[in-house]
Amino acid sequence: MLTDVEFYNSPEGDVVMKQIGQPVRTLQEKDRDIISALLQMIADRYPEALKALETMYDRYGRNQPHKEFLMVRRFARCNFGEYNQLEMDIDHFANIHFEEVSCPLRGTGDCPFEQIICKPKVSSHLTSRELNVLQHIAVGYTTAQIAELLHISAFTVLRHRNNIKHKLKLNNTAQLTSYYNTLCR
Repeated sequence: MLTDVEFYNSPEGDVVMKQIGQPVRTLQEKDRDIISALLQMIADRYPEALKALETMYDRYGRNQPHKEFLMVRRFARCNFGEYNQLEMDIDHFANIHFEEVSCPLRGTGDCPFEQIICKPKVSSHLTSRELNVLQHIAVGYTTAQIAELLHISAFTVLRHRNNIKHKLKLNNTAQLTSYYNTLCR
């Protein structure tokens, strides 16, 4: 799971990243673990952004690693602008915090990707698997128990839990349980 990371744009147009406990470095195509994790977050939370990015970089389809790198780089450049020590772009709970990135097209109506790739709106639609995980959380099962019951890894349970919290703008298990109980009335 990708957590505790700050991205920012260099004057040369590179995406620079700083993870807690790691040195500052430029995001590169070989950073497959970070690229895959961020793409999964985009797919889970911002499906419209993923679709637009896939269309934008479709011409690189035969070179999937390069295409995915370009997609993640564009998403980061549009949403994580400057170095901010006070709030990580992806925090300890895997919440994404967008920044106001300086762009000459922002707010002019000239960018077809504003509010799609740049500052996308989170999808509040829960998948059937997320609803299933939510149900088990509300009943009181632990992450390990949910993983065993659903035949998925504990990591996947945590990813679903974080996505649910992000989509619904909830912060803790009590809020998740309350939300689920409201659904069942």
